Amino acid sequence: MADAPPASLPTPRLVGWLGRSGDSVKVRGLFVHPRHADEALRALPGLAAYQIVVSRHEHRDELTCRFVPAPDADPADLGDRISAALQEALKLRCHVERAEAIASDAKRFVDERTWE
Repeated sequence: MADAPPASLPTPRLVGWLGRSGDSVKVRGLFVHPRHADEALRALPGLAAYQIVVSRHEHRDELTCRFVPAPDADPADLGDRISAALQEALKLRCHVERAEAIASDAKRFVDERTWE
């Protein structure tokens, strides 16, 4: 802190913690940890890439999994398995969308919500 109260000692002081300290986010009252999604989806065969996106729609948190199937995988079946695996691991219903591609350097867990 640059400005200290007049009665305090003239020594440097730390400001309280600001912002997030980790990757977990609160969605619909539950903390969601990216590693739980990783553990659930790592075991699914036929999944080439995925990205979990947290957004807000009409004042309600939405969890969406965008996925890219492997060339030999059935996208409809894979989508059903992804949905079931995430609901089991995260205890939240998750929308599942097929994507044509996800960049290799893209974050696996993205929070797009704004609090304005």
